[in-house]
Amino acid sequence: MTLVVGFDLFAGNHDGKKRISFPVGRVDYLYLFPMNFREFLQALDEEMALSYYLKTPIPAIAHDKLSRLFRLYSFIGGMPEAVRRYVETRDLARLSDVYSALLTGFMDDVSKYASTVHESDVIRHIIETAPKESGNRITFEKFGNSGYRSVNVSTGMRKLERAMLLYLRYPVTNMDLPLNPDKKLKPRLQILDSGLMNYSVGIHAEYFRDIRLADVYRGILAEQMVWQEMLSQSRRELKIPLFWVREKKQSNAEVDFVFPGKGRLYPVEVKSGKDGTLRSLHQLIRQSDVSLAIRLFDQPYSLLNVVTPSGENSPGKEYHLLSLPFYAAGKLADYTELVHESI
Repeated sequence: MTLVVGFDLFAGNHDGKKRISFPVGRVDYLYLFPMNFREFLQALDEEMALSYYLKTPIPAIAHDKLSRLFRLYSFIGGMPEAVRRYVETRDLARLSDVYSALLTGFMDDVSKYASTVHESDVIRHIIETAPKESGNRITFEKFGNSGYRSVNVSTGMRKLERAMLLYLRYPVTNMDLPLNPDKKLKPRLQILDSGLMNYSVGIHAEYFRDIRLADVYRGILAEQMVWQEMLSQSRRELKIPLFWVREKKQSNAEVDFVFPGKGRLYPVEVKSGKDGTLRSLHQLIRQSDVSLAIRLFDQPYSLLNVVTPSGENSPGKEYHLLSLPFYAAGKLADYTELVHESI
């Protein structure tokens, strides 16, 4: 017997304390996320594109096709009803009522998670505001230009996080295993799905015709897509992708993701262009034992030997930079394994 854990993780009473009993050894717990890119290609019957996507490395001949499909996926998102509607109509304008109905349903379900009227109001505010704050580092106090206190917002977000409607990504301050997020620092907020985010902030299909994914919504959408792809790779564990920070008065640095794979840690940067600065990544490289870093951007796969800029008291440090297109964000494990076989 298999139990798929979806949007509502609260069993029994909605304070989360009561649990349903199952026979030990007869239940398999899985996590249910929005459809990832591979599943999106399957839903659209893009068999040739999918066959290329499943190869490692993905053939360069497929880059333009997969980039276009990933841009489409980024707009639609992975909510099954939205994908189904698009498959049936091939009309992006017909999706708005799907997102509206989903958000309305979430709002109507607030009473499931709230124990008081005030808490219900706080959670409704979070649901309304979270899409506009997705990808940003947040503070709980007065979240979303509200007057709500930190303790109320924090409680509401924890309940919505358990319901898998949003997630809080905390930073790490070193690159040592096991990863130990610092929950005293400000987290990044991530909403469930890119389609819901696009609808909520007013991003329309027209934006996707002649614009690069990395330029949509100040690059936040590209990071959202990388986050969704990374999160969806594990069904048996909820592995929330973390990020790295170095916070000092005169020199702050931040790297978008830390990817753990087979006993190693890889910093991952989501960049807006081929020549985007890697200043924060270079700071991480200089103060850690990392020898392979990952850059996700609009260009095809490549592997380069890179040297960090030298400083007044430190020489440049050499490392390998694995550059991947955005659509390969769900294949980081395959690519890092491939690279380690060749270096």
